[in-house]
Amino acid sequence: MTLGASEGYRRIVIPIDVSAASEGGRFLFSCGFRRPHTSITSQVTIPEIFLGTLEGSDLNRIASIRKRLTPDGTLRVHDVPVVISAGTLADLEGQKQLALGIDLQGEGELLIFSPRLARMPILLPGNETVGQFEDPRIQEQSNLLTLPSNWGRRRLVSSSRLSDAMEPASSTAPDDESTTAASPLVQIIVPVFNAAHDTGELLTSIEKHTSLPYEVLLFDDGSDAHTKDFLRRVTEHNPRVTIISHEENVGYTRNINLAIQSSTADFVVILNSDTIVTPRWLEKLHEVISRDHQIAGVGPLSNAASWQSVPQVKAPDGTWAVNQLPPGMDTDQYSRLVEDLSEAQFPDFPLLNGFCTLFRRAALEQVGLFDDLTFPRGYGEENDLCIRLGQAGFRLCVADHTFVYHKKSRSFGSELRKEISREASGKLRAKYPDLRIDQLESQMAANAALNMLRMKLLTFNPEEHRVLRDDAVPFEQQ
Repeated sequence: MTLGASEGYRRIVIPIDVSAASEGGRFLFSCGFRRPHTSITSQVTIPEIFLGTLEGSDLNRIASIRKRLTPDGTLRVHDVPVVISAGTLADLEGQKQLALGIDLQGEGELLIFSPRLARMPILLPGNETVGQFEDPRIQEQSNLLTLPSNWGRRRLVSSSRLSDAMEPASSTAPDDESTTAASPLVQIIVPVFNAAHDTGELLTSIEKHTSLPYEVLLFDDGSDAHTKDFLRRVTEHNPRVTIISHEENVGYTRNINLAIQSSTADFVVILNSDTIVTPRWLEKLHEVISRDHQIAGVGPLSNAASWQSVPQVKAPDGTWAVNQLPPGMDTDQYSRLVEDLSEAQFPDFPLLNGFCTLFRRAALEQVGLFDDLTFPRGYGEENDLCIRLGQAGFRLCVADHTFVYHKKSRSFGSELRKEISREASGKLRAKYPDLRIDQLESQMAANAALNMLRMKLLTFNPEEHRVLRDDAVPFEQQ
């Protein structure tokens, strides 16, 4: 939207589906406001966001939601409580309708995205009581109130404004009661196409191993009826999970772009549905990205993630390795082994594998999203974005103390996957004719920190807990 000098004031009215709030209650309002980085002189402000009743062209204010907002870059209003009484709904007679009002003032350009008014979730029973009270009668009542374990951890949620300084996350364990480091809301974007079982395993691992404030956005790209029914049942029982479904398949890369555009957090994770996360995965990724505001993206290590694979990068036939877990080890145990053996050097990487990446939204807003026209089926799009981020002066890093298990995509067969990969490689080279991509690959292959970790993993004996072999060949010499 563009406001001219002659206008100076405008009101946006967004009608609300009253059927979704038929019984009244408490709701959460979220919305994003973005001043385009090309509009340096934009002076648009938001005097007020409010709830009202709409009758004809008249909007009568019921309750104020937020006042005096000045978007500078990107500003997000997260989960502001809004109370809609049953009496208010009962008064909606005749031509009246419930609506949101957003007042704008000034001159310039402003993008408004993802306005949302959702019912506040009811907390499910957990295992922590509210607290201890001297009055036994109050204590008896409070014992009936319990919270999920994540809510009992002392973590502060930082402001959603990009201009605010972001404190680094603590590297201590999530259940450490001394933890008080600022923790941002992170939205985890999971593109889904069928594979209901894999998605269920992923969601279980996220809930088990994530204690930073998070939301999961499941973007279903035209899955079958079985998967849609499964996802619907998941969202009914988990208030942190939201599903957005496309009736027809729009393609992997377009689906991801729609998901990013619909999200509101300053940090987003793109996470494939065929992955399993491990203890403190998100905390460790955020630990790396918070070290420098020029770090635009961070990826973990994995058993199958091209140059981020451990312990082997390539199979004997020269294809990308799909490493199996050591006998007797599950994903959690192997992730702890990786963390124990890693020197946590967080090396810079020119390209990151797209199976799991934590992105800084400010960087994406500067260089643009994935190229869904050139790479519609999801191969090559992450390399293209990484190249653009690097050309813009941003850094990309590998969290070499973090392991996320990757089953490898089941959306395509192996032969079709190879064909799509070859096609994408050709398009990438055609798009960047002056860039030596083979040099970037050589740089990743020779990374000393990852090769040392691979050596440790290859020679580690779990029975004696020490390195036994000294004849293993580093990857760059294989």
